[in-house]
Amino acid sequence: LNFLMHFPTAYADKIVISGDKWCPFNCEPNTAKPGYMVEVAQKIFSKAGHTVEYKVNPWERALQECREGKLNAVIGAINDEAPDFIFPTNELAINVDSLFVLKEKNWTYSDISSFSKVSIGAIKGYAYGSDELNEYIKKNEKNDKAVQLAFGDTALETNIKKLDAGRIDVVVESPAVFFYTSNQMKMNDRFKLAGK
Repeated sequence: LNFLMHFPTAYADKIVISGDKWCPFNCEPNTAKPGYMVEVAQKIFSKAGHTVEYKVNPWERALQECREGKLNAVIGAINDEAPDFIFPTNELAINVDSLFVLKEKNWTYSDISSFSKVSIGAIKGYAYGSDELNEYIKKNEKNDKAVQLAFGDTALETNIKKLDAGRIDVVVESPAVFFYTSNQMKMNDRFKLAGK
């Protein structure tokens, strides 16, 4: 996971970073625990004499505002989402998108054909680490029985609630983010990992 810089150099004293809430990587702004990637950015840029302003936006808006120059960086994207951005050489974290189901479900992921009998909850505008999965989501995004895309400030919470209610069968997400969020929702005991 990286900070994606759209502009090669930030000349302002203030560097504005954003992303959708993806805790524990980036959490609530203006709190003691804004997320560890925000804290890393604050430490790095403060040593160079800059201040960091962090704000939360829906994912697609964060990318667009960075392209428009309203932000200097976006937290936690991959090259497929923003090939026009500049990526650092060293990552701050490695993420493996994973699949989550209700604990009582027997479904597990083996390959892309595993999705033929389930509905997937994903987040609008995300590119996941698998070209096959990205293509499957794109091909089926208008078929609610195959893929349901959540969006906005609470997209993951929406997907977790849908999973718990049986409105979708599988959620695609980072394990750290999924378990952090479901724990905050006091629902961690309802779900299990079903593949990567």
